[in-house]
Amino acid sequence: GVRAAIGYLGSIGTTNLRTDSHCRHSLEIAFKKITAWEMELSEYFLDRIEKMKKVTLYGISDRSRLNERTPTFGITLDGMNSMDVARKLADFGIFTWSGHFYAQDVVKEYNLESQGGLVRIGFLHYNTKEEIDRLISALRHIVNLG
Repeated sequence: GVRAAIGYLGSIGTTNLRTDSHCRHSLEIAFKKITAWEMELSEYFLDRIEKMKKVTLYGISDRSRLNERTPTFGITLDGMNSMDVARKLADFGIFTWSGHFYAQDVVKEYNLESQGGLVRIGFLHYNTKEEIDRLISALRHIVNLG
């Protein structure tokens, strides 16, 4: 399993993994590509989510500080329970999480317990901008129904 995972990640960097030194180089390139793509996805998501009324975004949104965060975002929709939002997104084939994610103090600090915490949305190197567009479209639909 580990060999397969290394091979997969290395293939993102290059396609030739014949030697250990080449493998290391491929992994270094892969992680740079992954980081760059995930930052691009984060910017793309932020550009769209911040324009949405009735959606509150939590965490770092400053584009110059994206290197300080992962491409995982916490949001709430005004007047809606986060678990209900996650369920409605699932109806669109978009799978997110809801709750406190072991950050109970943060949820408490923002007074989000009564609405089920946050909706957690995460992107990885295999996600696309088209998937973000689908997410934003689904959120718009949910906000208009909600």
